[in-house]
Amino acid sequence: MQGVDVPGGIYAHIAGIDIIRDAAGEFCVLEDNLRVPSGVSYMLENRKMMMRLFPELFSEYRIAPIERYPEVLLENLRSVAPTGGRRPHRGAAHRRRPQQRLLRARLPGAADGRSELVEGQDLFVRDEAVYMRTTQGAQRVDVI
Repeated sequence: MQGVDVPGGIYAHIAGIDIIRDAAGEFCVLEDNLRVPSGVSYMLENRKMMMRLFPELFSEYRIAPIERYPEVLLENLRSVAPTGGRRPHRGAAHRRRPQQRLLRARLPGAADGRSELVEGQDLFVRDEAVYMRTTQGAQRVDVI
């Protein structure tokens, strides 16, 4: 990415890091993804259940809140759209559709129709810009 200018000077907006502990007790990075972490909706639902089942953990220990994650994600995506830009678009890999739907339901501005759920086959590149196929014709996409 050296010499490549990106909007806002931000090269990685989102990182999903899966950490495990190996047989020797050492922490290791199992996987890292520079995209929307595929398990984010599971994380949000797990936290909600943990708070319901074990409220004492959250009062006894300093556990960072995650409730604003969907809002922060959307703010992050919108921050790189051009002024007056279009709405962010989220991909819909088939095995992750339930997670995408849950996250979409929690994203402010997503449920109100200002954000699309698209698949790779809906997108194409023309003149160094990404477009989405729609029933009204090609629409430029600023943020994916």
